[in-house]
Amino acid sequence: MRRIIVWLAVIALVGGTLTLSAEAAAGLSEPAVCIPGTNVALGKPVTASATRPTSDPARAVDGLPNTFWNSDQHAPQWIEIDLGRNYAVTGVVLLVAQAPEGQTSHNVLVRSSAGAWGSYWQVAASFAGYTVNGQALTGLAITPGGVIGAWAPVRYVRVETIESPSVVAWREIEVYSGAAGPCRNEPSPPGRNLPWPFQLRNRAPVVVLPLEVTPDMGDPRVGTALGSFNPSDPDTVVYPVGFRWVNTSFAGDPLNWQHVEVMPGVYSVDEAEDATISGYAANGIAIVMNLGVGDWVDEPDVTRFKDPAEIVRYGEYVRFMVNRFKDRVGYFELWNEPNATLELVDYLNVLNHVIPIVRAEAPDAKIVVPASSGWWEWGYPGYGSSGRNVLDKAFLFGVLDSVGGLVDAISWHPMFGNRADDPYYQGYPDLVREIKARAQSNGFEGVYLAEEMTWRTPDDTNDPTFQRVSPTVAAKYFVRTILLHRGLDTVPIIAPGAFDWASIRRTNVLLAGAEPVDLSLLVEGTAPDLERYAFSLPDGRRIVALWTDGVPSDDDVRTITDLSIDGLAGSTVRAIDVMDGSSQELSTSDIGGRLMIDGLLVTDYPLFLEISPSGG
Repeated sequence: MRRIIVWLAVIALVGGTLTLSAEAAAGLSEPAVCIPGTNVALGKPVTASATRPTSDPARAVDGLPNTFWNSDQHAPQWIEIDLGRNYAVTGVVLLVAQAPEGQTSHNVLVRSSAGAWGSYWQVAASFAGYTVNGQALTGLAITPGGVIGAWAPVRYVRVETIESPSVVAWREIEVYSGAAGPCRNEPSPPGRNLPWPFQLRNRAPVVVLPLEVTPDMGDPRVGTALGSFNPSDPDTVVYPVGFRWVNTSFAGDPLNWQHVEVMPGVYSVDEAEDATISGYAANGIAIVMNLGVGDWVDEPDVTRFKDPAEIVRYGEYVRFMVNRFKDRVGYFELWNEPNATLELVDYLNVLNHVIPIVRAEAPDAKIVVPASSGWWEWGYPGYGSSGRNVLDKAFLFGVLDSVGGLVDAISWHPMFGNRADDPYYQGYPDLVREIKARAQSNGFEGVYLAEEMTWRTPDDTNDPTFQRVSPTVAAKYFVRTILLHRGLDTVPIIAPGAFDWASIRRTNVLLAGAEPVDLSLLVEGTAPDLERYAFSLPDGRRIVALWTDGVPSDDDVRTITDLSIDGLAGSTVRAIDVMDGSSQELSTSDIGGRLMIDGLLVTDYPLFLEISPSGG
């Protein structure tokens, strides 16, 4: 269940952020409202403090959002529903009827039949903030543990309007009961203009974009890490999600050295995996084939390459693999995570022997090193009994300083369940810039690959040392890391997991053909730890992705940000949510040649802004 929460303030808008009243956890509903239970207010008896004869109170509970009760009076006014008996109420939805728009405040009061709570009204929820006609206000019975509970027992529900620039009216008042039942997750009724999912006071329609992968889709420069061969991967992971890069055979795999060299000097390749590689190549997939021993089971490098004969033997395996696959594989990665099992000097001896072999056998092939990982730390704050992994920068830099000018791609494994409140995570963008600067200082001019990035969920049996997160939080981390690396001109290669791939698919579709660019972005507001990256598309459009980079949650807690972009005045802007595919055209203005986007609602995963320049 996802809830969109836009924090509302009882007093006023302060510093660009709205904050929640102390009385209740009341937020704005998302385009598909999700409250447990059914609407028990529908058609029930209703009274009001005042009414216009042609707009009686029953219209607020008739299930029709295009009719409304109108008190014909200014605040304070109230409307009261008799549910007929006591219910356990999980939440309310108030559909606003208001003209003009402006600052309003409302209380939702509840009481039971005689007995229990007696005749005393209790405040269940309070709303205060800037509201507009057609907006839906949602109040949920939130427990101290942060889940939906119930107000109980409740027979009477009264909505009091304390402040409004308009005469008091409501299109619909819905009261939900049935905490144990399934969520209602259905399309909104026709004509129902739900709240600001992307921008304050924006009443443009919200639509769902298909964002499906097509055969002629450009390269998003995003990949997946498939360390162990599975013949179903192409049709279940690679093609439907829109990956255009695949990192293969770095774990237990038929293409590992010990499986290909069936006896000294005799080599054999698994036919099924060979055919899969051919399929990838035929479909334009960039293949990064790791040449190593995978999970280090029965590996031939028994002395960890301290014996020169092992280096020669490994070189012949590399020679065979390059010759076998050079017509289909563009990138050959020399070993996996050498920092875990080899000393730096021994790995460099391997590279100095093997790099000339690759160059001689396949001059056009790209050589990738070092696929280095990190070191584990236990007991770090926030990780509980799980491990914390930090990239082994010393090993990586040792490789760059020695062979950085001799290879075509630099790879590393940076994220294994790292938390957003970890200083390593927070400083990681600067670490990427440092890696690139170090490589370039050694004459490197190729591609950067950030591989095997992983966040594990409770249903995922892999990597038990990783801290578990929910599927929603995992998806948010994955989309973040894709945008971060693409924004830093690095190819992100993420590991599969037990979460919904749809958000990754939508991200890949939006990034197809994108190249990172520098845009003059000015941000105002109090969105914490705001990350943003910009891209250009082949047709002239721009993409801006921005998010708050704190620890993500299962809810969408949105903060208000004003954004201006130099040189794009007159452009149209569409906001796109990759978690559900919803989209809305934004209201913009132009000031001094800058494109202004006010009241943007930014959350803890990337919000895409698709900018179409005027005349484009």
